[in-house]
Amino acid sequence: MKRRLLLLLGCALLALALPDASRAAEPKSPNVQKLCPVMNEPINTNLFFDFEGKRIYVSCTHSLAVVKANPKKFVRQLESEGITLEAVPKEEKK
Repeated sequence: MKRRLLLLLGCALLALALPDASRAAEPKSPNVQKLCPVMNEPINTNLFFDFEGKRIYVSCTHSLAVVKANPKKFVRQLESEGITLEAVPKEEKK
């Protein structure tokens, strides 16, 4: 009887320790870009540069010129900060 009770208690504790399967199946929402990588100000969604299928938003035309000069640097920077860059919409890819 004691073994059965201990086994039941152990299974219950194990079930509590395991991640909830319903939560594990939910995709995490991406950390979208909100700030300009150059000026660290809110982005202007009308100002962006597309690089290797990824869209980099900026806050001003000065920042746009800086990003165009070295887009790879800014892709790495944003992604290292955990930002998920928006994909270039299919109809706009060249």
